[in-house]
Amino acid sequence: MAIASKQVNPLAHSAAYSFSRDGYSYERAAQAKIAASEKISALCWTAHQCHGAIGFTWEHDLHLYTRRALAWKTDYGDANFHKSNLADAMGL
Repeated sequence: MAIASKQVNPLAHSAAYSFSRDGYSYERAAQAKIAASEKISALCWTAHQCHGAIGFTWEHDLHLYTRRALAWKTDYGDANFHKSNLADAMGL
């Protein structure tokens, strides 16, 4: 789980840095969104495996984070949407 989240961090920081320095960069934002969208399902699944049945109950907050993360996964377009737009922007 730590490795998956650390793979997304540099892309998100790069997109934020590029935005603060040069203005909006769709390419960097799309790369960060693609990586985060692809990793979130695996992270949620692993978290539930680690916590066992308690992660599915109302007594534990993991179900709140999972629902929020999986709903966020498709906000502003899913990974496939951004992959196709990024490929079009690059002329592929």
